[in-house]
Amino acid sequence: MKSTSDLNILPNPQKITLHGGSLPRSRFRTLAIPGRLSPALMKQVRQFAQRHGLALSTGQTGQSHSCATVRFDPSPCPRGPQGSILIRVNPAASVQHPEGYVLRVGEQTVLDAAEERGLFYGLQTLHQLLDRATAIPRCTIEDWPALAVRGFYFDLTRQVPTTDFLRRIVDRLAAVKINLLMIQYREFFPYEGFPLIVSEAAYTRKEFADFVRYAAERHVQVAPLLQSLSFQEHILRAQAYAHLRERPGDATAICPTHPESFRLYTALAEQLIAAHPGARYFHLAGDEANTVGQCPRCKAALAKGSKATLVSGFTNQIIRFLRDRGLTPMMWADMLFGHLEDSKSMSQYGRDMFAELSRDVVAADWDYWSTGPETPPAERNPYRVPGLAHVQRLLDAGFRVVGAPSCSSCCNAERNAIDHTLPFENITAFGAELRRRGGLGMLNTFWPTDASAEVRWCRRQPQQEVVDVCYRQVRPGLEAHWYSIWRGAECAWSAEPRDKEDYERVFNRLFLGANDTSCTDALNLASFPRGAAGDKAKTRQALARMRRARRSAKRSKATVIYSDLFLRLQRHALLWDEFQSKLPAFHAPKLSAGQLRALRQLAKEREALERDFRRIYVTLYRDVHLDE
Repeated sequence: MKSTSDLNILPNPQKITLHGGSLPRSRFRTLAIPGRLSPALMKQVRQFAQRHGLALSTGQTGQSHSCATVRFDPSPCPRGPQGSILIRVNPAASVQHPEGYVLRVGEQTVLDAAEERGLFYGLQTLHQLLDRATAIPRCTIEDWPALAVRGFYFDLTRQVPTTDFLRRIVDRLAAVKINLLMIQYREFFPYEGFPLIVSEAAYTRKEFADFVRYAAERHVQVAPLLQSLSFQEHILRAQAYAHLRERPGDATAICPTHPESFRLYTALAEQLIAAHPGARYFHLAGDEANTVGQCPRCKAALAKGSKATLVSGFTNQIIRFLRDRGLTPMMWADMLFGHLEDSKSMSQYGRDMFAELSRDVVAADWDYWSTGPETPPAERNPYRVPGLAHVQRLLDAGFRVVGAPSCSSCCNAERNAIDHTLPFENITAFGAELRRRGGLGMLNTFWPTDASAEVRWCRRQPQQEVVDVCYRQVRPGLEAHWYSIWRGAECAWSAEPRDKEDYERVFNRLFLGANDTSCTDALNLASFPRGAAGDKAKTRQALARMRRARRSAKRSKATVIYSDLFLRLQRHALLWDEFQSKLPAFHAPKLSAGQLRALRQLAKEREALERDFRRIYVTLYRDVHLDE
């Protein structure tokens, strides 16, 4: 092995020391545990041993046990069977971080950690070293996280995973040491006593409890997000709650001054808190509440104060409610200063919010397009301040800060697009800024679009409407974005994340089990500005690379298949754009025979894509959106 970068480990460890030479994989035959571990970790250890074909030796006498306490073996290097890997909780481990570990690979291989969390993360690294390896380099790995919060946010608004897919999501997050899964449930949480809010497709109480327990066993904290001001359609669409709307006929925002709004919020929050027994965080959202101040109650309140007073007053009530229950509140930061600024100067609204909002809330600063601390506004959405400026501003004001980049490039308005270039740069820049400034952590976000909307159109509209169908938007789901999700994990854990080329090599190896980079090469080719010359050629090249990836991937094939589907959708959209551009004014009766043949061919291809989409979709998500 030439250098530490040749080790296939994600996230990149903090410190690796190579000692020269390597040990054959066949040398590792036994997993020995000289002390006692909790039942939850023992379960993971047994699965690890089975996965790698290792015999399991537990306890000082080699007998198994199920004790819930941890007993430390104080000997500096406890002896195990020849060819064994010893793992132990060691309060005297050289890395004292509660999530850190030390792995020494040599004649005697030992995994040490001060706490069980660190031992679990060390097992993930050991798994990556053993996976598909013929030899393991002699080395010492000392590792700990750069950021305390390493989170992933998932929105159930438009795509509801099956319970099997939820568990797969947790497995993949835990594999790269993510410790927080934040979920916005909306109508898919099984609230009791709120039949007008809960969807028939909501998870059952048992499904939900099993999922939360499954995640906890893998040291992934599942925490809820409950919208406090805006995005309330799932509640306010019911006439029983219409009197709480901020504007008549608009079910998006709730009135912050109506006393029933707070009572409703806390009633729902109590059930979420009870269902997340291990959660330390509770996200109250609070973003994009741009209509606050328009109902009669709020207008009357504005006569005595400011819009910031309305927002902060309601938010502070929720913060106190959550703090009283031992939770750390979190909220999106845009309503702290207003994302409508176009300079670094603070508006009066922002100054009022900073003065009035409690510091007991963690500010989640979302920014999905900055690629550095001073990204020129012309390269970003023009209504935002220069890149990542708010991290230091929030820290200086006394807030704890988590950065919230996006792995899905939701600001890319192009249909059918898989864009990993912007998210990679956005996540990488945000991670560097948070590590440099002393941020609390990172909450990498995924915002799915209801891709099934296109399926409903295709199925329900008569054939002559196919022209409208051809260009309706479909965007890729979560399964196509693990490249960016794992990048977020690395940038939150590693002090020095790998560069793009090295990251892609290791990602393909670990996630797909592939010895080449065909999949990420295809995604990079697909991440081009739409409308540029050569789009069709790049799409053809991307599809060819993806076909190669389907052959080389040994695992996670659903990701390759799903990505391939959206590349084909992207190609179809380009063909439709080209077809439409040749028509000065599109009216079906005026089409020539050749144009009609081309249109029918596009429709036929679209129907085939629809069938593939439905077949793949239902293996990952509940079909609630397919049949609405």
